[in-house]
Amino acid sequence: MLPVPLLIGIGLGVSAFIASAKDGAIKSQQREREEAQRQYDAELRRQQEYARSHVIQELQQRVEEIDRILERHPNLSRRARRKLTDLADDWWERSRVDS
Repeated sequence: MLPVPLLIGIGLGVSAFIASAKDGAIKSQQREREEAQRQYDAELRRQQEYARSHVIQELQQRVEEIDRILERHPNLSRRARRKLTDLADDWWERSRVDS
């Protein structure tokens, strides 16, 4: 039979080993969660930038269309021309703010 101090030492060693293994597993899981969060954040930023660029492109196309309407119809009333110009200016300003 093994002496009691040796058994206590073995028990403490095994306990320390188990605690160390649990701590390592916890840290590994934490690193995995952090990496998953970084990947999620990067994908979200990419999607937001993609959406933002499409919104800007759409606004700029609308401004160009208004310019074409104004060129094709020089006899529009002053009020109609002003409304279209204001709308184009508003859209242009939005595209600049979003960029």
